[in-house]
Amino acid sequence: MKTIADALAEKGRKQEREKSRQREVVLHEELRRKEIALQEEIERKKVEETALREEAQKKVIALQEVTVQRMLQKNMNIELIHEITGFTIERIKVIQKKMGL
Repeated sequence: MKTIADALAEKGRKQEREKSRQREVVLHEELRRKEIALQEEIERKKVEETALREEAQKKVIALQEVTVQRMLQKNMNIELIHEITGFTIERIKVIQKKMGL
């Protein structure tokens, strides 16, 4: 037969287990929120990286077009410009038209 002390001790242990379980639930929820926040941050960084890559690509193309324009100003042959730059002949002709040559 349980004594009052045994019953109180068992009640105390149950309360401690419940508190421990509640702390574990809270920690698990907090961990999940942090995980979601990190995933969102990763997605934002990926979007930023893509935007930066696109901007860099636009700048590279602009620089290449300037190079083609300079070659055209020096009256270089379109086929030669194509071989050097890799631009299509049609694209070189478009740049040439933009320049009014």
